[in-house]
Amino acid sequence: MILAVNGKEVSDLSCAYVSKLLRQCGDSVEMVVQQAPRDMLSNPCYTPDLMNGAKDKDHTSLPPVVLDWETLPPLEQKRQQAIQDLIRSEDHYLTDLKFGIERYLLPLKKKEFLSPEKHEKMFNNIKEVSDITNKVLKSLTISRVPLINTSPNLPYYIYSIGEVYRENSAELIQQYEEYLNGRKAAHQEFNRLHNVGEFMTFLQEPPALPDLCNILQQPREHIGSLPCLLQGVLSATPLHHPDQAHLGHVIQVLSALSRTSPSKKKSEARKMADIQERLIFSSSVKPFPIKEGDRVLVHEGSLYKLDKKKKHKVYAMLFTDLLLLTKEVGQHLKVVQDPMFLSQIMIQDFNCDDGTEFHITVVATLPSEGDKVIHGDTYVLRGKTAESRKFGKR
Repeated sequence: MILAVNGKEVSDLSCAYVSKLLRQCGDSVEMVVQQAPRDMLSNPCYTPDLMNGAKDKDHTSLPPVVLDWETLPPLEQKRQQAIQDLIRSEDHYLTDLKFGIERYLLPLKKKEFLSPEKHEKMFNNIKEVSDITNKVLKSLTISRVPLINTSPNLPYYIYSIGEVYRENSAELIQQYEEYLNGRKAAHQEFNRLHNVGEFMTFLQEPPALPDLCNILQQPREHIGSLPCLLQGVLSATPLHHPDQAHLGHVIQVLSALSRTSPSKKKSEARKMADIQERLIFSSSVKPFPIKEGDRVLVHEGSLYKLDKKKKHKVYAMLFTDLLLLTKEVGQHLKVVQDPMFLSQIMIQDFNCDDGTEFHITVVATLPSEGDKVIHGDTYVLRGKTAESRKFGKR
């Protein structure tokens, strides 16, 4: 949405008037723009196509709207990086699903060694999972704005993603619940087919990668990693932004989806109880219960914490709402500093020159809109290898 042209406020003016004003500006114009709310996209005056050079109903053309990466505040730059990471993940996932459908699902429908009932059992509703992913991805990119003075990995600016995920959350949950509930039967059928020579020959036909086993596992892995990707966006989202409420809700319901199995709930409860028993606290850290509410362990592993050129080995545990750094002392885990809540991790930098290193900044108070400097404590963490740095990204 165009808010101002050369200092003149135009947000309440007609498309025809704004178009006329822009034509009078010649080749150079200064504009203040904001991505329109999604409920305004039906208004021709505010559609992204019009903003990027399409014609309005008076057949007049507006110049392209672009944003300058270098003018975005640091927090917004981090947010846009997290959004692009999310979109790339969704895009790669969708590409694999489409490949799996074309390479495996459709051809196997015609094979005599696999009855329609067993075919449906093995693939379940993976086509519907692909469709909802495609729908979400298209909605995410419908109102993007080109960026200049940026890297090729960040070609567009996207104002909001939370509303897209919230509007589609019910269908996402429905389709993934159905898929996850059928995984045991699908796994059994897949194993049975390994004794069928025609099936094994079919799997070896090119192209053979990604293989069928990988394709069938991807929905479970993707829905498990999606809350972490959304949390990366939320961590760089200002408190006033509409994505705060939308993403908070979506992360909560998607996280719960991966923990709906009764056996998994029991396993997670036992794991949390075991961690609580192993925790001891240094004198500088006030003891607190780690087994609280719906909190569960997402990932754990060894890292190095760099402090004034000194390297301290820590055992890091990433929970659904916080990151905890501990030190292994015999069978115990000694908490060496206060927990870092994910909602207060505003910057996550994985683009360091050292391929094993990443930085995070934790703030006590969330920054206000327009803040160019973020005040907080920055921690430098390092994996043993570039591969182990993936722990930080998770």
